[in-house]
Amino acid sequence: MPAGDRLENLRALRIANFDLAFATMFGALVAGNFYSEFIIRLTPDSRLRAFIFALSALLGVLQIPGSILGQRFPRYKKYVGVGGFFWRFWWIPIAFLPLMPAHWPRLEIFLSCVALQAISIFMIQPTYNEWLTKLVPVSHRAWYFSRRAAYAVAFAAVVGFPASRFMDFMRARGQTDLGLCITFSAGVLLGFVSFYFFMRMPDTVRDPEPAESHQPKSLLVALEHKPLKRLLIFLAVFTVGQTVAAPFFFPYAREVLNLNLLTLQLLAACMAIASVASARLWRYLGEKYGNKPILFIAGVLIFGGPACWALTYPGKDVWNISILVLGHICAGVAWTGVNAGQFNFTLAVTKPEHRAQALGLTQAVSAVVSGIAPLAAGYWLNAVSGESPSRTFYVALFAANAAIRLVAVLFLIGIVDPSSSSIRGFLRQVAGVRPRGVLAMKNLQKAASAQEKQRAVRTLGESKMTFAETEVAQLLNDPSPIVRREAAMALSKFGGEEAVAALTNLIQKNPHAVDEEMIEALAALDDESAVPALVSLLQNPSSALRRSSARALGKLRSRKALGPLMEAASNTEDAELRRAAIQALRLVGDPVCEPVISWALHDAYPSVRIAAAEACAELKLASAADSLRTLLKEKPDESSAELAYALGSVGNEHDLQTLLCVARQMDSSVARRRCLLAAARLLNVEREFYRFLLFDPVSRDELFLEFAAADKRGVFRRAISLYHSGKEEDALALLARKLNDHRIAIISECGPKEGFLLAITLLRQSRLSS
Repeated sequence: MPAGDRLENLRALRIANFDLAFATMFGALVAGNFYSEFIIRLTPDSRLRAFIFALSALLGVLQIPGSILGQRFPRYKKYVGVGGFFWRFWWIPIAFLPLMPAHWPRLEIFLSCVALQAISIFMIQPTYNEWLTKLVPVSHRAWYFSRRAAYAVAFAAVVGFPASRFMDFMRARGQTDLGLCITFSAGVLLGFVSFYFFMRMPDTVRDPEPAESHQPKSLLVALEHKPLKRLLIFLAVFTVGQTVAAPFFFPYAREVLNLNLLTLQLLAACMAIASVASARLWRYLGEKYGNKPILFIAGVLIFGGPACWALTYPGKDVWNISILVLGHICAGVAWTGVNAGQFNFTLAVTKPEHRAQALGLTQAVSAVVSGIAPLAAGYWLNAVSGESPSRTFYVALFAANAAIRLVAVLFLIGIVDPSSSSIRGFLRQVAGVRPRGVLAMKNLQKAASAQEKQRAVRTLGESKMTFAETEVAQLLNDPSPIVRREAAMALSKFGGEEAVAALTNLIQKNPHAVDEEMIEALAALDDESAVPALVSLLQNPSSALRRSSARALGKLRSRKALGPLMEAASNTEDAELRRAAIQALRLVGDPVCEPVISWALHDAYPSVRIAAAEACAELKLASAADSLRTLLKEKPDESSAELAYALGSVGNEHDLQTLLCVARQMDSSVARRRCLLAAARLLNVEREFYRFLLFDPVSRDELFLEFAAADKRGVFRRAISLYHSGKEEDALALLARKLNDHRIAIISECGPKEGFLLAITLLRQSRLSS
């Protein structure tokens, strides 16, 4: 499968999630609490326990040669599959170790198998991660990996409940070894189920790479990149904070606090719920601010994990469980952010041509440090307390762990990530979050029409929540003029740098789409008694005040202002006043103004024609249809898109070809999309097309995949493949040739860019209707 086949990539990622689900359950049963339970039964020595945990991590250095070796294979699946199989295979002997006689070399066999499975997985891990990054679009990596991390925690918690209850039951009957054997065996079975799903993933062809990238010296070349060096330092310190006390939470819980496995699994469930619930938040923050700020805030939050363990006391079960529940909720939120941000941050900081080597280096450094740190902690515990550490020494270790986590995030400051916002700017925006603004942002994300978006943006402007600055700035390029205007007004209240830049850009490129001033304060009172005062301003010497008063009267929607506004709309000396007056008449919405608006369609000024066209569309002025057809046959200008939309509102299906031809002639993507919306409105699919047009690439591909799956003839599949290959005209021609639909034929004949999306919307709506 070529790396650019997006539909196949999406299918591969779906199967990869099934692989993840069963692999996570496999890991939860063979390498989670039950693994720790077996180690406790193998040896009471803190140093040896730490060494067993450190062994796998220390072997993580093999990710460096693994990343180089993996690049020698033209396809990912074959190389990854071998290591994935043996990673699962070497757990089979471990599953039966608990039942072996005590005089057998159980510890030696266990260490050998642990080492072999670690070698198997670390040799392929950089290549597998690189494979996933090839499949996920850059703009959606935060979304995919945060959701993937949340799934992993959730599946581990789900399988852990019955296993923990079973182990507590077996322990109470004095059959702990048999319980471990059964649990490990179930885990191995789930591991091979995950391998089955892995083998179903379609393979991906690796992009051609220079021969030097296959050599060990390519690692030295990658290290010449200064941000990568700083990243490795950060990861080393950050990993110490993550792992230095990791092997000792379980022995402390079992031997000092005397918590059973079911209680520990309940804590894991709290962590899983928090992880799943926060995945969407981390996805949003990652796409909005980049990886550096979310890694910073997540790095601070993980401080709560060891800090809560340090506040527990033997015999105080209610207090202990309460504080640990809070700590695990905090940890669930934090680790989802860390898992999403850390990996994507590495991708963002490193050069694309050195990505495989960088992944190998960063993961190897993290793995080695995660082995050395707990090993050192184990030796320290053994030196100061012997083989049975007391609560005091455990708490000292947990407190030190928490402090290291706080210090580690400071190392982020010196790393430059061009794809991320500054940490300071991020914290300043978060400080300005308000409940009303958050609700408005949710409404904006769910909005299915331009009117709904307009209302949400207006609320954001009133709340002055700079956290929404990026979302509102993006709406300045919305195909709907009412959304663009509202976005401009909201951004003027934010006052941030991004708002200034976005408004400046809009004014420079599309001045006809931006109002010169905000609505007058008098109009905000929404009181009809203000009409006489505002009418008097229509004769003011200041053109700015005349325009403002006209717009204010429109906001009040009073019929008392109809006469003065119609007079202002006929003012031959002030084009901008004519424009503002027509906009006001549109808002008042009385059909008595139809002659004035129809006349304004022929105005010499494009901005006046645009305002008149909007009024025709909203008021459904059917008498203006002939004028609109005549105007659209002339040479296109900046008003043509809005004239087309008006014709789409009041015309008939015979006007479809005219609208599509105008769309083809538009240079601006906003203007072209406005024309396509006109055609969609004419065909009664505007709402569906508007949503489809603004889908992100992954959501659009999901809909394509669903649509193509129901096509037994394969026509849509071939058309979609042509479209993704940049052959949109050929895709339309194929649909027109194979389908008996005159509307598709007209779209193909005119051939406007993105016309294929309109055709798919039509076909999908027809299928749903039938």
